[in-house]
Parts: sequence; structure tokens; C-alpha cells
Amino acid sequence: LQAANEVAARLMESQAGQFMQTLEAALRVLGQSLGVDKAYVWQNWEEDGRLYASHLCEWLDETRVSYLEYGERTLCYDDLLPNWREILGEAGGINTPMAEMGGMLREFPGLADVQSVLLVPLLVQGEFWGFLGFDDCHNDDRVFTSGEESVMRSAGNLIAAAALRNDLTENLMAAKEAALAGSRAKSDFLSRMSHEIRTPLNAIIGMSAIAHKSDDMARMRYCLEKVDTASRQLLDLINDILDMSKIEANKLEISANAFDFERMVQNIVHVVNVKMEEKGLELNFDFRDLFDRKV
Repeated sequence: LQAANEVAARLMESQAGQFMQTLEAALRVLGQSLGVDKAYVWQNWEEDGRLYASHLCEWLDETRVSYLEYGERTLCYDDLLPNWREILGEAGGINTPMAEMGGMLREFPGLADVQSVLLVPLLVQGEFWGFLGFDDCHNDDRVFTSGEESVMRSAGNLIAAAALRNDLTENLMAAKEAALAGSRAKSDFLSRMSHEIRTPLNAIIGMSAIAHKSDDMARMRYCLEKVDTASRQLLDLINDILDMSKIEANKLEISANAFDFERMVQNIVHVVNVKMEEKGLELNFDFRDLFDRKV
């Protein structure tokens, strides 16, 4: 009982990210209180209507045994224990020396060197969550007392409830981090877009003003071409913003298409030139070296 109370206290004090260390310590406390060589927890899960269990955590008393071969870390109840509902339900678990254990149960993972075993089914909210196990490798005629079995069942249910709470906590933390990352990404995207949108707008406004003041048709035609280029760039930016909803809905499709890199850079230069001219700056570009090099 003292060991079970200590386990309850440890589980209640467990911090996020430290549950497995706490669980291993709890198994050590329970295993030492029973004087066994190994204590372990398996957790259930379903797939295609079949019930499986996966090894979750274990403690090994290295002062009594150096190593126990564990074998498979996943088992299917129907394959290994066709009558598992009867064994773990009506019988309430397995508490027996290995010499008296049924043939198929001898194939249970990790029982090769075990003399006596106690397997206790764990229930969470009335559902079969998994089981808690204890192996004794030195006493070939040991049967655990009803008191030991009862206390271990209570301690095991505490472990199962704590594991379920830990899973929920980790899922909530992951969801929170995903939400925060999404919010940061949106803020960053909108901040960048606000600057990107101003650039073609400035070009449109600047070129329109130049065209209004000029009577030279060639000059006006030049300005209109730049207004058209900036308008198309602005439309592309708006489409990028609208793609945010597609990204969140996992419906964005990325396609790889050929494009004219030099023309793209020319368009960028034309768009930013208006503001640069206002500040007395000049931007030149030369692609000859780029295309002469081998890439």
C-alpha cells in the first residue's frame, strides 16, 4: 500500500515531457515492493477491428538479473491469446508459476527466463486500456497473494489514467504550438505582403502621374506598359494572399512551369524604378556573366 501511495504521488507530480521517467520510477517502486525482477506496462490499440498491445515501459532489477530477452514489442491478442477476454476478463488476469501456464501463454514476449508471472488488466473508464506485468525469475512456485494482486491492480489503473492524461496533455500542447505557429506565419505573411503590395501600387500611381503630365505619346505608352506590368504583379500578390486559405485547407497545388528569369527581373526593376527615381537612385542589371557561366 505504501508503494502504491508513492506511485500515486509520483504520477500526480509528473511534469510534461517527463512522464516516461516518472513511469519507470513508479514501476521500480512497485517491482521492489513485490520483490520481482521485472515490472512493465503494455498499452492497447485497435486496427481493422483487432486488438493489439504495444510495450510502453519497463523496469529491470539489474542486481538480480543482468538482461532478459524481450523479443517482440507488439502483440495481437487474438493471435497470442485467442481466449484473452476470458483470461483477462472473468479470471481477472494471470497469476501463476510458468510451470502451470498454458502452452500459448509461454510464447508471451519476455517470459523465456521467468519462473512466475502476474499480469493485471488495466481499465480506464470501463475500457480495457492495457495491462501491468511482474516477472519473478527466481521462485518457480510463487503465486502472488490476493492482496498483492489487488493493490497492483489499483496502482496499475492509476498508471493507465496518468498515461491517458499525459497523452491528452501532449496533444493539447502540440495543438497549441501548431496554432501559435500558424498565427505567427499569418502575421509574418501579412506583414511582408503589406510591403510587397505598396511597391507595385507606388509604380502604378507614379507612372499614372507621369503619363498625365506628358504630351509625348511614346512617353505615355511607356508609362502605360509599366502600369500594366505593375498591375499584373499586384494581381499575382493578391492571388498569393488568397492562396493562404488553400494552404490551410491542404488544397494548394504547386506546379513547376518554365519562365523567363530575365524578363521577371526586368519587371521587378521597372516596378521599383519609380521610387528609386524619386530618391535620385539608379539600378542597373547585367545578365551576360550569369548566362556565360556553367551552372
